[in-house]
Amino acid sequence: MAERISEREAEVLAALGSRLSNAQIANRLHVSVRTVESHVSSLLRKYGVADRWALAELARSAAPEPGRVVGLPASGTTFVGRDAERADVLAALEDARLVTLLGPG
Repeated sequence: MAERISEREAEVLAALGSRLSNAQIANRLHVSVRTVESHVSSLLRKYGVADRWALAELARSAAPEPGRVVGLPASGTTFVGRDAERADVLAALEDARLVTLLGPG
C-alpha cells in the first residue's frame, strides 16, 4: 500500500470487515452515506482492490497498519506539538510488549 489511510478510513474498513452496508456504517459513524461511499472509493484506490468484498476480506485478515496501536478507541484529538513524544512512544512499543505512559490526560 503506497498511501496511509486516515483514522476515519480505518473505521470504515473495520465496518466493511463486519459486513455492514454503507447505510449501517453511516449510522454507526454519524456521517452521511455519501461520505461513506467516498471513503470506500478511496480505500479501493489505496489498496488496489476491485470491490468492497475484497476490502472486507482485507479488513478481516490483514495485520494492522505499521505504526498503529490496535485495541484503543479512536482519538478525539491529536497530539498537537507532540511529534517527538509520539515518536518516542511508537519506538518504545517496538522494543517492549508493555509501555506505561504517565502524566496529565
